[in-house]
Amino acid sequence: MKSIYTLLFTFFISITALNAQTFTSGTITQNDNTVTQGRLAILSSENKVLLKDGFNTRSISMDQISSVTLGERSYEKINVNNKTVLAHSLVSGKASLSHLGGDNYLILKEDGVSRLLNISKNTSQLPGELAVLFGDCNSLRDNLFKTDEFNESTLIDYSSQYNNCDYSAYSPTEKEVKWANSQQPDKARFYAGAGVGFNSVSFFDSSDTEGLTGFGIQVGVMVSPGFLGKAQGNVHISLEGSANFSGDNDFGNAGTPVNLKVNTYRLLLSTEYVFNKTGTFQPFVGFGIGGTSDSFEGNVNGRTFDISGGNVIYAPKAGVLYKLKNGKHIGLVATYIPDYENDLSFPDGEAVIPLIVNSQYLNIGINYFF
Repeated sequence: MKSIYTLLFTFFISITALNAQTFTSGTITQNDNTVTQGRLAILSSENKVLLKDGFNTRSISMDQISSVTLGERSYEKINVNNKTVLAHSLVSGKASLSHLGGDNYLILKEDGVSRLLNISKNTSQLPGELAVLFGDCNSLRDNLFKTDEFNESTLIDYSSQYNNCDYSAYSPTEKEVKWANSQQPDKARFYAGAGVGFNSVSFFDSSDTEGLTGFGIQVGVMVSPGFLGKAQGNVHISLEGSANFSGDNDFGNAGTPVNLKVNTYRLLLSTEYVFNKTGTFQPFVGFGIGGTSDSFEGNVNGRTFDISGGNVIYAPKAGVLYKLKNGKHIGLVATYIPDYENDLSFPDGEAVIPLIVNSQYLNIGINYFF
């Protein structure tokens, strides 16, 4: 039964793919001068022609074909960059335009430069591709970036304009400059570093705190997306992972003797604004939100515990980047994590030992950005 379903599924996919093709009445002339009529579709990218006769469709390799007609158009074999295609000439001149079937077109210049274009895929890139091809016709390129839709008529019009252009040395137009600036790639800074964390610890709802110092490491990435335009380099989004480890400490502010140490693991997503982005010193401020996993180990009045807890945290931050001569940066950053709670109450026989720990952190780290 499973194999039957597989066959039906395969058949359905095959029929769907074939129906997606556009078939046009025409003829195929093969190398032995055999002429076959039917409904045809040229698949230039796959180096073949589909012939449909009723419900039957077969594939004929271009190696077996000398020419094809589709409607009133005649397609002859040409070689472009060591690839054979069937082409119908639309425009001739310094730049010739040919239709290759479907939505595929070819522009071939007298100097041998060529470009295969598909007017239904990656249309946002067509202005840039044509601007490169028509680089010595500044007046034409100025209009390319104003075109919302590319079709066969548009390609014919631009190719004809190019063939009648007053050619000159390339110089970027105002539209091209704006377009190039809008296509800036994302900028990323990976970093790694180490730091020290100062943890103010209180128990239950007490305002009496004691300090617990830890050391840690952090790694992350700061990204400034290209779509920000002029704000790129000022506005960043960062993702940082960190681990902090403290030694054990005896606390006298819990109402009963408590000794504990804590290891903390955090993931923080932040946004930062960098001032003076081209300067040597680049101050920044930011705000992040993320999660923390805290692992507590110690004892309460001699009763041992090893308990982990998790919390959502938010963290304002500030710091400064120093630009090195090699273009990399050293960063000093201070991050403040406001008070949050971990319930570490644990059973001891039939009793429950209550222990509520409140923590707030000030972390200071030094990072190397590369």
